[in-house]
Amino acid sequence: TIFESESKEVAGQSINHLFPEIEKITQQDKPIQRVGRRGDGEKFLAELQITSLNMYGEERFFVNVQDINERHKLERLRKELLEMISHDLRAPLMAIQFTLEMLDDGSFGEQTTAGKKAIGNAMSSTTYLTPMVKNLLDSEKIERNEIDLDIQKTSVKEIVEKAVTTAEIANLHSKIAIKTELTNDEFEADPDRIVQILLNLITNAIKFSPDNSSVLVKAGMDGINIKFEVADEGPGIPEEDKRAIFERYRQLGSDKKQKSKGFGLGLAICVAILQKNGGRLD
Repeated sequence: TIFESESKEVAGQSINHLFPEIEKITQQDKPIQRVGRRGDGEKFLAELQITSLNMYGEERFFVNVQDINERHKLERLRKELLEMISHDLRAPLMAIQFTLEMLDDGSFGEQTTAGKKAIGNAMSSTTYLTPMVKNLLDSEKIERNEIDLDIQKTSVKEIVEKAVTTAEIANLHSKIAIKTELTNDEFEADPDRIVQILLNLITNAIKFSPDNSSVLVKAGMDGINIKFEVADEGPGIPEEDKRAIFERYRQLGSDKKQKSKGFGLGLAICVAILQKNGGRLD
């Protein structure tokens, strides 16, 4: 049915009659993707799971074939859509943010108290949206293994101060205090990417913290490694859900008290970037 052929049309033929790229069947530990050819010559993408069997002293192969042509097309469309949305959103967001900053600085005249408050709210919203767009772009880069790092010398203090300052700007009206305990040890990594990871953890902590509580950021040497810790006073994560939070597009059950929502990409991106830097996220 998949090849739209009668049995008598393919019996006795070489395997490359059905799969032009395959000259010989071999055992495969994982599914492989190959181009298949239907009876009328139309080509399609197939996934093959090949298992070796020994029957009566003779080696045989069981080949499970799945037509993934439509799935492949949909996946390609999804990637193209995400990239289009990400790129098309980034430019207007930056323009809006720049204009709001000029309004806040008084470049277009003095603002009333109510006007300043409205501008502050709008700035907080754009500051929150910008990393969400960046996460969409990074998600696709990770899938294609295209995350590039600019490794250089940096320090714990520099990383933490940048992340905390950005988090405070993005949460101007938050009732959560950010406290720090840090050293000024130097180490080598991609500073912008480490700030991105730490900022993600801090904003997550703020997101799930009760009002009038605090988020503690600790950083410094731990043996021969640099360790960053973010602790909040929120409800915590159930033991059975701790692995799930690192999966892409995965979010835990909705909480009415949650201050904001995202795409469920942040932690998955953090894990991938840390692995590239030779670290881990627990």
